[in-house]
Amino acid sequence: MKAPNLHPMDEVALQKDLPESDLHYGDIGVIIRSFQGGTYDVEFENNQGKSVIVTKVLLEDLLLVRH
Repeated sequence: MKAPNLHPMDEVALQKDLPESDLHYGDIGVIIRSFQGGTYDVEFENNQGKSVIVTKVLLEDLLLVRH
């Protein structure tokens, strides 16, 4: 089920691959900020907790994991 509203610090999972960012379905990230039109800056980390990338992702490509 897709999340209708996401907020900063919400944990989300990718619902599709983003090859241009080297991100894959199921990768976990944290919402950093939201923009008009349902776009979010999401920070993704590696398994050591180090930030790998911050990229814009559309709402329909995200699944809320935890508030």
